[in-house]
Amino acid sequence: MRVFVSYATRDNPVAERICQQLSAAGIRCWLDNFEVLPEADWLKEAATAVRESSHGLFLLSPAAIKSPSAMKEYRDMLALEKPTYVAMIEPVEPDDLPYDLRTAHTFDLVKDFEGGLNRLKAALQDNQGAVKVDEEPANRDITITLQANLTDLDTNKLVELIARLVDVGIKDIKVVNVSTR
Repeated sequence: MRVFVSYATRDNPVAERICQQLSAAGIRCWLDNFEVLPEADWLKEAATAVRESSHGLFLLSPAAIKSPSAMKEYRDMLALEKPTYVAMIEPVEPDDLPYDLRTAHTFDLVKDFEGGLNRLKAALQDNQGAVKVDEEPANRDITITLQANLTDLDTNKLVELIARLVDVGIKDIKVVNVSTR
């Protein structure tokens, strides 16, 4: 087992503490500040580690949900169908959670760090409690209409936005050109 740990940079002290305790329990962790050399291409190293890891761990905090790289790593782990776990390390307002994290089983390390971490260790060792890609609410029927002036729009950003919407399960996307000419 090798667990890729995704987190916001500012949460590094907590990430290190969690990895040390997981390692002491015989669970190998991949943590960027331990594994990536200063001269290495961080993005390439992280992408390789996500692919090569057997499991994922997303450390949930307000900073993590605002971190494009942490959220991309989380979604990449899910897309690659890695058993992925979510551990809340700092309180997050429910309305601030991205849609795909609202229904995720979360190990609470805020109220009881040691107890939550012990439950996480046991779940990792038993392969239980991971987020599953197919765990979608039964009544999920969302239609999105994007209105944009397509003549002035950055096509790459539009494609990236649509890809993100598809990644979170939105299948019905309509783009309407509202050209000002």
